[in-house]
Amino acid sequence: SVLIDCAQRGPVVEETVRGTRLHLENLDLTNAHRSGGGGAVVRAEQGSRIELVNCRVTNAASDGEGGAVLVSNSSLRVSGSHFEESSAVFGAALAVVDGSAAILEDTTVTHCFATSGGGGAYVARKSTLDMQGMHFSLNDGGPLGGVLHSTAECTVQASTTTMTDNTATRGGGIRVDGGGVLRLTNGVHI
Repeated sequence: SVLIDCAQRGPVVEETVRGTRLHLENLDLTNAHRSGGGGAVVRAEQGSRIELVNCRVTNAASDGEGGAVLVSNSSLRVSGSHFEESSAVFGAALAVVDGSAAILEDTTVTHCFATSGGGGAYVARKSTLDMQGMHFSLNDGGPLGGVLHSTAECTVQASTTTMTDNTATRGGGIRVDGGGVLRLTNGVHI
């Protein structure tokens, strides 16, 4: 894999991805930081399609939604990847917001911290998240959702997913606000 070290000076993709497709594969992305918003690795909106395949993301941080990845009104697919030691206000590794749809498969999220909710992921504002073969461990969601925090009018589905030793004041595993939908099937271990 190719190593990209941002040396804590900025994001991996500087500008917001708008209405286009971005495919990242076999990359080791570290020390990405974004001030003034979310998505230190990538921030996408306006119908973008983002894919991360076999990527390792460590020490990504933002002062908004999504420490590593923020998708707004877009789609996200993450497969065979690893997120570690990321942080944000909401969704330390990932934020899926504003009508976005995300698929996470065969990926690990560990040692991530969100100050306001979603130690691993944050799903908000009519968005959907489908997780398969995921492993979440040692994440801290602050007040809400050690693994993830989902707000009203969102849908989260999980199958063959393991959640161990995650913490939050409310919902050490998953926190779903009133009006949200959570479906757990086929071997989900919390």
